[in-house]
Amino acid sequence: MQISGAQGLLARLDAGTPIVLDGGIRGALRRSGFDVDEGLGTAAVLSSQQAALTAFHEAFCAAGAHVLRTNTVQTTPEALQRVGYGYRAAKLTSLAVDLAREVAESSGRTLCVAGVLPPMKSADAKLRTEQAAHAQRLAAAGCDLILVDAACSLREAVAATSAALLTELPVLVTMRVLENGALPDGERLEAVCDALAGAGAAGFVAIPGEPAGEMRAITALSNLGRPWGVWHAGPGELSPSAYAQRSVELVAEGATLLSGEDSVTPEHVRALLESVPQAQRELRRASLIPGPMTLRGLTNLPPRM
Repeated sequence: MQISGAQGLLARLDAGTPIVLDGGIRGALRRSGFDVDEGLGTAAVLSSQQAALTAFHEAFCAAGAHVLRTNTVQTTPEALQRVGYGYRAAKLTSLAVDLAREVAESSGRTLCVAGVLPPMKSADAKLRTEQAAHAQRLAAAGCDLILVDAACSLREAVAATSAALLTELPVLVTMRVLENGALPDGERLEAVCDALAGAGAAGFVAIPGEPAGEMRAITALSNLGRPWGVWHAGPGELSPSAYAQRSVELVAEGATLLSGEDSVTPEHVRALLESVPQAQRELRRASLIPGPMTLRGLTNLPPRM
C-alpha cells in the first residue's frame, strides 16, 4: 500500500535511504532559452509558458526523481512587487504548486512535492509576516514538504525555517557555504544545522561556492547524524556518468539528499539512479529497508582540507 509523499519522505529519512530531488528550475529554463534574470524571472513562465514548466516536472518524474520542487522562489509578494505584480502572489504560487501536484498525481508513483520557500534578506517584520504567509500558501496548495532555499545567514535560516515549521510539514533547509565551510555571515555550518535541527528541521543541504567549501561541508554534515546532502561546487559541470559517480561517493560518506543543482538534467538523475541502487526504491513502506551499500574511493570529490 502506498502512502502520502510526506509520510514516505519522513520514513525514508529515518531509514537513511537516499532521496533524489529534481534539478533546478532556473537551470532548466535557461537551457530552454528563457531569460530568468529579467522582469518576473522564473515566475514569468507561470503566466505565459505553463506547458514548459509541466514538461520540466514530467521529465524529472519520468527520470525517477522522488521530489519535485515548485517554481515558487519568485512568487512571493516581495519579489513580484518589484515589477508591479505583488497582488498576484497567491494566484501564481497556487498555480506553481498545482502544476507540480498534477504531474505527481498522474504519475502513478508516490512523489513528494516540495514547496520552495526563499529566505528574506531583511529583518523587516512585514516581510517576515509575508514569508510565513507564503509558507502557508504552499501548504494549503498541496505541498508535502517545505524546502528553504539557499539561506546565507543564521538569521535567514532561522526565520525561514520557523515560518516553514508553522505549516507542520517536514522542512528541509539548503544553505550557501563559503570556502571555509561557514555561511556567508561567518556562522559555522555545524552550529546552524544544530540550531535548526533542534527547532525541528528534518534535513540539510549545503550549497558550496567552490571545491574547498564542498569538502568542508561534507566533513561537517557527515558528522551531524542528520539527513544531509552537498551540491556540486565545480569546477565545471559534470557529465551524467561523472555526476552519478560523485553521488555514489557521497552516499558512501552518508549523504541521503541527492541531486538538486541547476546543472542537473533528467539524464543526470537517470544515471544517478542506475548507480545508486538504494535510491531506486520508491516512497513506499516496503522499500524503506536500506540495501547493502558499496563503499568506493572518493575519486571525484575534492581532496580533504
